[in-house]
Amino acid sequence: MIRRYEPWLSYWTSEKDGGQSDAINKGFRRATGEWVGWQNSDDFYAPGALGHLAKTAARNPAASVIYGSVQLCDADSKITGSYPTSDFDPHAMLPWANMFNQSMFFHRRVFEAGHFLDESQHHFIDHDFFWRLILAGYEFDYCPELRAVFRLHDLAKGSTQHEIAARELYALYKRLHAEQKLPASVRRKALSCLRNHCVDQFGKSRWPLFDQFTADLQQAVGVTGLGLNLNLRRLTRMMGAANIARLRRLKHLVIKPHEA
Repeated sequence: MIRRYEPWLSYWTSEKDGGQSDAINKGFRRATGEWVGWQNSDDFYAPGALGHLAKTAARNPAASVIYGSVQLCDADSKITGSYPTSDFDPHAMLPWANMFNQSMFFHRRVFEAGHFLDESQHHFIDHDFFWRLILAGYEFDYCPELRAVFRLHDLAKGSTQHEIAARELYALYKRLHAEQKLPASVRRKALSCLRNHCVDQFGKSRWPLFDQFTADLQQAVGVTGLGLNLNLRRLTRMMGAANIARLRRLKHLVIKPHEA
């Protein structure tokens, strides 16, 4: 299909690569424009997006990252909602980023300074990259009129490989909690995210992840740093997975869903 647009493309290739990050980095290195973005194959820019990019860049020459708003659509391209984007604020980047690569562009100075995607990442490629640019001191500018559309469907990568995604997210929260460059309030929020992430593994009965994450977090912050909620689940975990499953079934029988 891409051959239809070949006369308007300066370059394209179809070849084996080392994964999504490797392929995108190849594009970043080859790009010659002042502003560079990446779009996933099933997502797209809304009409006028590039015009709003140009206006924002002219208004704020110091900006190195310009991002906008994101709508959601289904497999049939029907708009189903929106992703919560907002003005730049590190606090709003947790537990999930308030920006999306679908409506984001990077000034070429970012790549000239050697900043590229981490090719070891699989699910949180964008979040990791955003945070590394924040910590490097680059200025972000939010333009809500710059819109893109993100497609949600069952085959999307974010709907699979739960364990890999959970490990990457835990590692990101842990890194931010330890990052001395960040305000103490952001680091505290990162710790809260770490606790909640562990609790989420408990709720989903992902016992190896729960055990590993809580043990690692205890080493970093101590027993008291885990908080009451997480410590209670650690005690419950000592009962064993089979007994926890029995308790859950009993709770479901005693407390009707509409009474909970």
